[in-house]
Amino acid sequence: MFESLLINPKKNVERSLSIQALYLIVALMIMLLGIIHIWITPRVYKSMTQESIWFVSGGLAVISNASLNLAMINVKLETSLLNYICIFNNVLIFIFSILLVRVLPRPQTKLLVGFMFLETVLGLWSKVK
Repeated sequence: MFESLLINPKKNVERSLSIQALYLIVALMIMLLGIIHIWITPRVYKSMTQESIWFVSGGLAVISNASLNLAMINVKLETSLLNYICIFNNVLIFIFSILLVRVLPRPQTKLLVGFMFLETVLGLWSKVK
C-alpha cells in the first residue's frame, strides 16, 4: 500500500498538493475568523474600553497566526527559521485555544480549536516528504 506512494512520484505530488490546498484553506478560514472577531467588536462593546482593546487584540493575534502560516505555505525550503517559528506559534495558539474553550465554551472558540488543530497538523505534515 505505502510502496505505491514511494514508487509513484505523481501520487506523492498529488498528495502534497492536496495537503497544501487544505492547509491554505484552513489558514484563510482562520484569517477570516480573526477579521470577523475584529469586525464585531463595536457590536459587542459600545465604547472603547480596556476589554474592547483586548477583544481586538485576540482577532489581531489570530490574523497574525494565519499570516505566518500563509508565508510558510509559500516557502519552498524544507527547513527554515520561518518553519520552526510557525510550528512553535501554531502549537502555542492551539494550546491557548484549548484553555480558552475551558473559560469560554462558545461555538466560535470551539471552531478556533478545530482550525488550530488542523493548521498545526497540516503545517507539520506539509513539510514531510
